[in-house]
Amino acid sequence: MWLVFLFYSILALILLLIIVLPISVLLFKYYVSKKRKSYNVLKTVAFFHPYCNAGGGGERVLWTAVLALHQKYPDYKIYIYTGDVDASPSEIIKRAHQRFNIVLPEQAINFVYLYRRKFVEASLYPYFTLLGQSIGSMILGVEALLSFQPDIYIDTMGYAFTYPLFSYIGGIMK
Repeated sequence: MWLVFLFYSILALILLLIIVLPISVLLFKYYVSKKRKSYNVLKTVAFFHPYCNAGGGGERVLWTAVLALHQKYPDYKIYIYTGDVDASPSEIIKRAHQRFNIVLPEQAINFVYLYRRKFVEASLYPYFTLLGQSIGSMILGVEALLSFQPDIYIDTMGYAFTYPLFSYIGGIMK
């Protein structure tokens, strides 16, 4: 009896991997490409930095890159994917100015808030932490991709598994 159950379980798993998963990826890709065509702005750059209000060395690199990009290409719209949902855009920019003495133009920077940042926190995974954070970064990346789809995507936190997500599924330059 249990052999029959095991056989059908394996068969269902194989069918899921062969049929359902590719179809869902194709439908998701179709949805994203259709959503992409509805954007009027053709020059958008998005930085993936879920902890942009933390105030460490990585944040200094982020704000320096944002400032350099804005100075070189002032007509580009800059978006930052952040998980700091408790801070307003003006508070984040003010903190960057106080902490790093970097004056950012508030009108040129837009924030896309991510509500699933907890999936990349190390405390959620007591074992296999890097694997859990990598899978969590893909979950966070899907939320980011569904929230806003830029022309150019830059990851400033080191979540490498978001690159294939944005590149292959989202069709975005990296």
